[in-house]
Amino acid sequence: MPKILRCLFFGLISCVFYTSLYAASSEPLGAGYFSFKVGNVNFTHDVWEENDIEKGYYAAIDWYGDIGSHFYVGGELGYLKSSGEKSGTDTELIFVPFEINLKYVLAPIKTIQLDFGFGASYSYVDGKVAPRTISEKADKDFVLGAQGFMSINFVFKRLFIGAHAKYQATQYVAENIDFDNYRIGAHIGLTF
Repeated sequence: MPKILRCLFFGLISCVFYTSLYAASSEPLGAGYFSFKVGNVNFTHDVWEENDIEKGYYAAIDWYGDIGSHFYVGGELGYLKSSGEKSGTDTELIFVPFEINLKYVLAPIKTIQLDFGFGASYSYVDGKVAPRTISEKADKDFVLGAQGFMSINFVFKRLFIGAHAKYQATQYVAENIDFDNYRIGAHIGLTF
């Protein structure tokens, strides 16, 4: 019986907490916003690690518009180029994702905002690994993907800064190689 009471107690506390978060939120990021992101990307497939190009620095811009009830729709366009070396051969990975995302934004207090979302992506990829070039063998330079993400923002009137985390899964290219990745970084932006 005590286990049931504990579950009910934690369930009640959770409901009160999420209800208060929702009630505190009103136009969390205004009618829309744009931001500039930087971060670190780590590709999860072994071929990238074997060729010393599994990590790289990432830069992106994103933009979102309010579609009501704390939901925002928007996109992100980014760029990463990672260079390495394997057995005396230069290796390189270029990754340019274009994403369309939907997210939900909460404001537990006026100056802090949390968001969670998901979306679809269409990314240009080009991986040159020893002794072959992936994109030539794949017979295509674009891959489809899907991602989930979350971020926290600290808001100062129209300016905000924050941190974000994302996981992205992509379709396979040649020889069952993918560009699945996770990203952690920081951003700065303006609301309008």
